[in-house]
Amino acid sequence: MPPKYPLILKKKVILTRGLRIEFEGALYHVTDRGMEKREIFTETVDYRKFVAYLERCAEHFNLVIHGFCLIPNHYHLECETPNANLSRAMQWLNTSYAVYFNRRHDRVGHVFQGRYYSTLVQKERHLLELTRYIHLNPVRAGLVKSPEQYEWSTYRNYVGGARGCGWVETDWTLEQFGSTKLSARDAYRNFVEEGLKENLRNPLDLAVDGILGDEEFFSRLKERFAEDEPLDLKRICERRSFRAIPVDRVIEVVSSICGVRPEDVRKKGGYRNHARDVALYLTHAYSGVTNVQLALEFGGITGSNVNNILRKVESSLEADSELAEILSTARESLLGKD
Repeated sequence: MPPKYPLILKKKVILTRGLRIEFEGALYHVTDRGMEKREIFTETVDYRKFVAYLERCAEHFNLVIHGFCLIPNHYHLECETPNANLSRAMQWLNTSYAVYFNRRHDRVGHVFQGRYYSTLVQKERHLLELTRYIHLNPVRAGLVKSPEQYEWSTYRNYVGGARGCGWVETDWTLEQFGSTKLSARDAYRNFVEEGLKENLRNPLDLAVDGILGDEEFFSRLKERFAEDEPLDLKRICERRSFRAIPVDRVIEVVSSICGVRPEDVRKKGGYRNHARDVALYLTHAYSGVTNVQLALEFGGITGSNVNNILRKVESSLEADSELAEILSTARESLLGKD
């Protein structure tokens, strides 16, 4: 299991619970949602206050903000951390805004549903697609017909619209589209508008346990962490060398270990249905399928339910020895002993 408390390594790499990986110069996609999917922005002043806090956060913690998009019940953020301090920065940002929001709206309790979710991103390979996906989020949500109509994102920073945030870093992305700012903005606009014509896949669907990158990126991580990293991270980096394991194979192994029929593993389960939970967990880890595909394979759930099951398995492993034993045995059968 990953350590429960931050672990500072020799190369200024920080690993926190849930494989939060922090190092100098790391790039992340960060998101958080309102408690019980409630709105966290209910009026114009809320959006403005969050943007103001984000600007202060970027200045205080030396963050490089490549883009953001604020939707009524959640936000997306792309940021780079020269000082390896994402956790401290996000704690300050979310806490500051939550205190403001509760005071402003005369309420108490949690504003956000839990810890923010972050994905470590390979900048050279995925930042362009991810930025486009974020800027198209208001269109997919049905809030506007074109991204330029939406005020609470950084799209206007990229295409030259009014009221942009001057502290947002756009140069690196625009340099990938043209040698002059004018030509680069036009090319980026075309790039985003092409996305409106396509059924774009969420780039984050390709992430493996919170890491989005190619073989080379995983190799660099493995080399950088050397022998200091927890075994779980080492397995994640090595996972790229495995051939994707078919879903049917995962279900076959788990059903055999648990003494149940394969068709019962696929059905929506009841209390302590370890076979189903373990099969879904291992399929997510080693079959390379999206949450939507997982929901189809294991009938009776939705894509959002998949994340709930994955979190439940992770949080139950220490206390539930039966679940941990089934998972360990199944993993060894699929991958071979370490």
